[in-house]
Formats: sequence, C-alpha cells, structure tokens
Amino acid sequence: MYDAGLAGGLQGVNYTVLAGDTLATMATNLAAAIDADTSLSAIAVRATAAGTVITLNSKSTNLTTYRTTTNSAATATLTLSSPVSAWTAATIGGTITAGDVLTLTFY
Repeated sequence: MYDAGLAGGLQGVNYTVLAGDTLATMATNLAAAIDADTSLSAIAVRATAAGTVITLNSKSTNLTTYRTTTNSAATATLTLSSPVSAWTAATIGGTITAGDVLTLTFY
C-alpha cells in the first residue's frame, strides 16, 4: 500500500501459508494481520474477509494504493480488483502449499 501517511510511503503485510490452511483461512488470517498492523491502523486502513475475498478500506486523508506479491515458488495467488473510491478487494486463489508467502503492500 502506498499512502503519504505511512513512514517511507509504504507498508507491506505478509502471511505465510500454514499446513491445514484453506483459501478462506488464508484470507481471514491475512485480513487479521492487516488489522493488527499499527502503521495501517494509524491511517485508518481496515480489512475484512468473507470466503476467499479480503475487502480493503482506507479512510486515510491521502490516496492509498495497493500491490500484491507472492514468493517465487508460490502456488497460491493474490489478485486485486480495480480500486473503487477508498476500497478494493483482494482475492486468494490457486493451490495451497505450506510455506507460500502472500504479501499485500500498501503504497
């Protein structure tokens, strides 16, 4: 995520896939990691998960943008929708492999 209110303008949140995860638990756990990040809370960013979709909402006074990445061997995917006003959705898909790292970067 990029937002001028963040130190250095960006902040990444990682989630490492665990054995036994489902696509839905991956979404829930990544959304929880976003909500637990104090830098993102300070600029009023919130995340909610429903199934495999994470809805990202920024009430920052600055423009907030998002980027997704995974580790090079990842079989799971993280895809962003087109932003609409202050919110966007990230969808988790692919094959679940323990150790995959999904990263949502706010910039």
